[in-house]
Amino acid sequence: MPPGTHQHEELLLTALLAAIALQGLNVLATSALGILPWCWIGALLILAGLAAVKIRLWKTAAAPDRRELTSPWRAPWPWVVLLLLTVQIVAYPPTMSDSLCYRLPRLFLALQDGGIGRFPTEDDRINAMPWGWEFLALPFASLNALNTSKFINLAAWALVFQILFSLARAHGAPAASARRAALALATAPVFLLQAVSTANDLYAAALLLAGVWMIHRFHASPGPVPVIASLLALVLAANAKPQFLVLGLPWLAWWILAPGRPWKQIPWPALAAAAPIFLLLSPLWILFENHRIAGNLVGSLAALDTPAKAPPWIMAPAGLIQLTVAQLQLPVLPASGKITALIHAIPFVDSLRAALPAFHPEVRQLTLTDRASLGLVHLVLLVTGLILAAILTPRHAAPRAWPWIAAFLFGVIVSTTQVVPTTIGRSFAGFFALLLPLAAIGLACRGAGLLPRAACLAAILTGAAALVLNPAAPLWPSKTIQSIAETRGAAGPAAALASYNAYQKRAATGTGILDPVPGGETVGVLVRRITPVSTLWQPDWRARRIEFVNHIDPETFATGPVRWLVVADNAAEFLPDETARYKNLPGWEKVRHHTYHPTLAQGPETWTLHHRTPEDRDR
Repeated sequence: MPPGTHQHEELLLTALLAAIALQGLNVLATSALGILPWCWIGALLILAGLAAVKIRLWKTAAAPDRRELTSPWRAPWPWVVLLLLTVQIVAYPPTMSDSLCYRLPRLFLALQDGGIGRFPTEDDRINAMPWGWEFLALPFASLNALNTSKFINLAAWALVFQILFSLARAHGAPAASARRAALALATAPVFLLQAVSTANDLYAAALLLAGVWMIHRFHASPGPVPVIASLLALVLAANAKPQFLVLGLPWLAWWILAPGRPWKQIPWPALAAAAPIFLLLSPLWILFENHRIAGNLVGSLAALDTPAKAPPWIMAPAGLIQLTVAQLQLPVLPASGKITALIHAIPFVDSLRAALPAFHPEVRQLTLTDRASLGLVHLVLLVTGLILAAILTPRHAAPRAWPWIAAFLFGVIVSTTQVVPTTIGRSFAGFFALLLPLAAIGLACRGAGLLPRAACLAAILTGAAALVLNPAAPLWPSKTIQSIAETRGAAGPAAALASYNAYQKRAATGTGILDPVPGGETVGVLVRRITPVSTLWQPDWRARRIEFVNHIDPETFATGPVRWLVVADNAAEFLPDETARYKNLPGWEKVRHHTYHPTLAQGPETWTLHHRTPEDRDR
């Protein structure tokens, strides 16, 4: 076991969790004061404090400790991965559908209003989802540096890699073996593709792994700090992805039953004083507000594309099937159509599809950020690592594995009975993260042999391929190859490449439509329920005020204060009367229109900018 490194790691990780918590409180405080656009000042001070802690710890660390702390980065391959990730972050704007539709717009809506609240919009995810990742992204958005918010996930990826390495080393693995195993597991497509996006799944998974590390630290050296820090990590992870609340029960079981009795280590007065802070940093206040307004914890179920009611005996198998299918993905899968057809040919799959509109078990030719999961190669690597851990680790260490396996199974089973999204692969990355440390220990332990090395190499190459081919941010000339295929009349390859290259067009949805609008004006927006609208606030969210007007009936709107209006051609579904369509309102002139390609399934849509004509301006 590496000498003397645990205390410095514990302090660093505790400081990081405390900094994230302070940033959440910073956002909530500036929001309550109505000065949310100034939250970047508090964030800068917190970041400076974290840097000071790290510098102080580095200065006080002994030479062996310094070597151990930097050991995972003492090889070229982690740096190569970081370089590729950085290039994609800098070269491509955010393209993930969920981010463009609600995660980023909610940042700008809050900044416009000076605080977090409930906003009138048809996409109720803007109001109904917790703010965990957004707490960290708000300072970037307030400074009109939204693209750099993706560095949050880059840091999360580095944390996942570091923790996996540290846990393997703590169980006696050589540095080179621990580094190889950690890098192989951290290069799962779901982690790499998330690391260059504005999603929050990797961020939540990194926090859960921080909680796992803290529990390991408690078993090595019992004390109150790891117990409290593990709870904080779980709370912060759940505030990014609320399904991780179900892990509260396994955590409570560990807290009460684990050797060393963690509950006896708790300074109860301090925990009671901190309880309100933990509640503020959790998703509970959002969930309770959802229940008060919408009658259920997740807000508008329609906004989540989830059936209002479905019995668990339908939801659970559908979720487990979809989760399993998500693991069949490879970086390149030419037979994806045939595999999907075989899945759909199973009789009970058809029955589940009829009962659950959100049930779409399918694989794609290329791995997509929205639907990325571990993938087939990394799933095999995970299973291999777990088997090796069971066989090769000492018997006295085996009982420590059961809490994480039990928590994984409990979380997956409970969660799949609640919701079956098409993105279940990435949504459950955090549950898989509970098993990664055990797999890293098994793959890196002495005596594992040649097979784990080959499996790790295959996994690293697979992850790198998925990253390079990423349709949302490709590191290969996909558009040039598409053009060549079109020129040569290769209809099949050209069409396939065109469909994947279309994912990059999401980032341009709304671009240029507001150029004629003067600064300081309020612009009404009428779009379908789930539409990428984040670019309407860019490049400077302060230039104009954007308001969704779906909730305003056309007659009231015609005499209201809004003088500019953006209408999507498919927005009529929201109007109470088909004869009173916004795009044909009397007294308004059409200024310009653009055609965008926000989704593949629904094809292009045209947005039109309207302006109230001069004779109607003073009504």
